[in-house]
Parts: sequence; structure tokens; C-alpha cells
Amino acid sequence: MTRLPVSARRVRILLLLSILFATGSTVLAQPECRSTLGAYFKPISENVPVSWAAELIAAPGVMSDRFIFNGMVFLGIDYNSKSLKHQIYFEGARKNWYNSADGPGLNGEGTGFDDFSKPEKQHFGFRELFYSYTGLLDVRTGIQTMKSGGSALLDERVLGVNLKKEFNSFALHINGGTVYDDIARMQDICGTRHLYNLARGNKVSFTGEKLFETNFAMAELSWSPGKKAVAKAGSGDEFEEFEMDDEFGAFESDNEFSEFSSEEEKKKFIQLNNAGIRVYEEFGPLYPDYKYYGGAGMELLINESVELQTELLSQWMNENNALIYSVEVKKEKFWNNGAFSAIQAEYFGLYELDEDIKHFPSFSNLFKGEIMRLDMMHLPLLEVSAMHQFPGKMKSGVEFSYIHQFKDAKTRELDAIYSIRPWKNIHLYAIGGYVRSELITDDNFLLRMEAHFAF
Repeated sequence: MTRLPVSARRVRILLLLSILFATGSTVLAQPECRSTLGAYFKPISENVPVSWAAELIAAPGVMSDRFIFNGMVFLGIDYNSKSLKHQIYFEGARKNWYNSADGPGLNGEGTGFDDFSKPEKQHFGFRELFYSYTGLLDVRTGIQTMKSGGSALLDERVLGVNLKKEFNSFALHINGGTVYDDIARMQDICGTRHLYNLARGNKVSFTGEKLFETNFAMAELSWSPGKKAVAKAGSGDEFEEFEMDDEFGAFESDNEFSEFSSEEEKKKFIQLNNAGIRVYEEFGPLYPDYKYYGGAGMELLINESVELQTELLSQWMNENNALIYSVEVKKEKFWNNGAFSAIQAEYFGLYELDEDIKHFPSFSNLFKGEIMRLDMMHLPLLEVSAMHQFPGKMKSGVEFSYIHQFKDAKTRELDAIYSIRPWKNIHLYAIGGYVRSELITDDNFLLRMEAHFAF
């Protein structure tokens, strides 16, 4: 196969340029971190439709070969029109960090990377900066997180446009944008690779250093057969009390099937919650001639309590054709005393249609493991996790996870996280990790504290 026609490339670059001009300006890095900012938004005044919140974070830590510190100050500003159809949202952070080691690898000695890219010791960056419109066609443009159905294709911070149209139980998503180092997830603001990555340099993903070097476009059609029209409360996922994202995914307790299922649905042993198909392309000067993906996934609810999610992706590239698949099983339990428990197992596999596969989806960002942050290039992977959130006003919880890489470096990592809110504005996290891998000469550990003060 050959390169796409030059005219087609020009059309797509012009579309991306229009996205950039619509957002107003270029930006620095974004923070993709543990944050409780969304629970503290308050209006500036009763007569002004603008709310704000701030958060201070201090996170010291120690490993067998280094001392680390990460400090951040967050500020969020949110505007919503009286009709709730228009929203402008900004969230930025100021960061200060310290690492006693010189670079990646044990004792700061990198493995296979000549240069270790570090962000400035003190710098500012963005997490979100977007405009959204909710109406017959939902539109969001600017710096934002875009995520595909499933977890193996797209979960990235981008500068782009997201379009959504719902037709009863169907939803059509069309989105695209450009991804570069200054805004990509887990980079300068909230990335941890410059703090305690043991075997890799900062540059491990396939994102460009400049605008329009690495871009994507996606169309996705999903079907939720049991979905009913409900009024939207609040202003979206940006303002949930715990913005855990990939950092604290197991603490999310949004099981929509346990408490609100109808009597008719409860009689079904197996219920189809969602099914979807998607087509996706990555393009730009840093990519090969063509890089296409097609995939499908579904989510089942079994016996009213067990969720089963499956996904299959087909990768079409010159001498890099492969099938990527994932299976996830999750069991959640809401206790009568207000506690919540969950256990989960997820497997990511790879079937190589060509030998020596070197390319994968660039923006999936699995980030498995608090320390090693394993991603698509490390397949096959298995993650098993369990968590429990205790009842009471202090909202304490504990989570354990085990990550197992079956080939190559055969990395194994065990993580534990304890969280508590002793006061209304203070959240504390204790994080521990232990890792064994052929990429490092000796086993290593992580002990880290995080203190969040939000107001």
C-alpha cells in the first residue's frame, strides 16, 4: 500500500488548523493527576455564572535509590450559561518537583535512552481549556480528554473537536485532533516518569514534539438498548468529587446497574448494556505511510452484579498487522452500611499477523502499575485489583493491584493505596509499590504520601 494522496493530507491538516484557531492559542502541559478539585467549585457571586476552586498538593516519596517530591497548585474556573447549553472551562497547575537521582534507571542510569528529558523544576501547564455546547448536536472544542469505548484504543489529552449526536439508544461520536508533548497525558505537569521511572526515559510514547506531528481521527457508533432519557445533572465528568481517571480507577463507584435497574431488567440473567463499533486513523509526518484501526466492543451485565467487557481491535499497517484484544471482568458490591467493594481482572492480548510488531495505538495510555506504567508495547498484560471503600464521613478506602507482564521484560508489580478524608478540605493518600523486572538490576519499591488541600 502507498501513502494517502497529498490532497487528502492537506484537507486534514487544514481541518486541524481550524481547530487550533477556534481554541484561541497554544498551550503548555496539562495535569493528569489525582485531584479532588471538582468537589469544591463555588460561585464567585450569586449574580455571576462563574464558579471556581483551588487545590494544593504536596507529595514526598522514597525509593531504594532516590528521594522524590512533587508539589502542585491547581486552579479551576468554570462558566455556564443560564440555559446550561454553553460552558467554558479552564483548569491549570503550577508545579515544583525534585528527584535526587540523575535520570531513569536504577541510580539514575538509563537503559537504552541516550537523553533523559526533564521538565523545568518549576513551571505552569493546562489540564483543560475548552468550550462546549449542548443541544441537538453536542460540541466540545479545545484542550480536553477524549476516550473511545473500551480501553485499548484512545484515552488521551488532545487539542481538538469532539462531536456527539444521540438517537434514542444510539450515540454517534466523531472526533479528532492533534497530540503533542506539551498537552499529552502524563507529561510535564502530572507525569511521573521524571520522578521514578526506573527503566525508561521521558519519551516513551509516540507523540510529537510540535503541533500536527501526530494526529488522529475517529468515528464511533454505540448502542445502549436499555438506555432511557434522563436529565443531566451538574456539568459533566470534570466535576465529580473524585477525579480518579487512570490514577484511581478502582475507586470509582458509578455502577449504574446495581440500584436503578427496572424489575423487567432484573429478571434477565444476561443483559447487554452497551455495544459499539469504531474506525480510527493516526496520521502525521512522524507516522508510517498508513496506520488504520477498526474495532468493536460490548459490555454485558451478568446476574445483576458481574460486568463483562470485551474489545477487539484490528491494526492495519505495513508489516505491522495485528489483532489486539481485551477482556475485563468486574464484580461490585454495595453494602447496607454504605460501604462499597469491587474486584476486577483485565487481560490485554496481542495476536501478531506479521513478525516483530513495533507499532501500536499511540494514545491508549494504559499506564498499568504505579511505578512502571506499562502500556500497549508491553502486551500481553494482566491486571488484578481489589478495593474497599469504608462507610462514614471520612471516606477512607484501600486498593490493591497486581500487574503481570508475560513476555519480554516480564515485569511484575504490586501496588497498594490507602485514602482518607480526615477533614472536609483535606484528602490524604498513602501509596506503596514493589516491582520486579528484567529491565532493572534489582527489585525496587516506592513509598509515597500525598496531601491534598482543596477549597
